[in-house]
Amino acid sequence: MERQLTENPDLKKFMVSYCSSFGGHKVDEVTKIILKKLLSNKLAGNYSWLGAKKKMSFSGLQIAEVILSAVKRNKSLVGATEKDVIDSIKNWLRHAAARYSNQCKKNQNQEIQ
Repeated sequence: MERQLTENPDLKKFMVSYCSSFGGHKVDEVTKIILKKLLSNKLAGNYSWLGAKKKMSFSGLQIAEVILSAVKRNKSLVGATEKDVIDSIKNWLRHAAARYSNQCKKNQNQEIQ
């Protein structure tokens, strides 16, 4: 997806428009909804905002720009700052590995039953 967003500005505009239409009344809520729709927990576990702890950097990706723009364009979030959105993304990425681990455990338990 990253390459497609880089090569196709119309796709990037569409993604911003599409993601900005998602519901929610708080920056954290809207950011979380967008991230859940665009990234799996398994994939997100490989990223941190700046690439710390041997992870890849999320901040330089086109998808990060899409998310930042979409949240700031969301009509219910007048006054949302870039820092608010970045902090929400950082928090979501920070917990991705734990969410993925919990998902795997839940799936194993369902298979056993």
